[in-house]
Amino acid sequence: MYSFPFVIICISLFMITKSKNVFFPLTFVGLGFAAFFYLKRETGKRYKIPISKIISFDFSNDKVKILFRNANDIDDFEEIFKVDTKGLAILEELSRQLKIN
Repeated sequence: MYSFPFVIICISLFMITKSKNVFFPLTFVGLGFAAFFYLKRETGKRYKIPISKIISFDFSNDKVKILFRNANDIDDFEEIFKVDTKGLAILEELSRQLKIN
């Protein structure tokens, strides 16, 4: 995934040297980097934690630490950074519901 920009730059440099018009290679570079940034959002960690396995949430500023039991029934955690206010509100509500039940 991270070699994608290198490939785009190499192809565009080749196109610039062989092309008489610079507009097309620059358009190709722009579209290539737009595709890279679009796909980059999808490369993060992604998995599901059953609600029954969640032990607690620790909130601090825009960071959330989720404590849970993993598949081997061992305590584990995951930190989520740069959580927006809507996401924090949802997680705080879930935390309250878990403490009530």
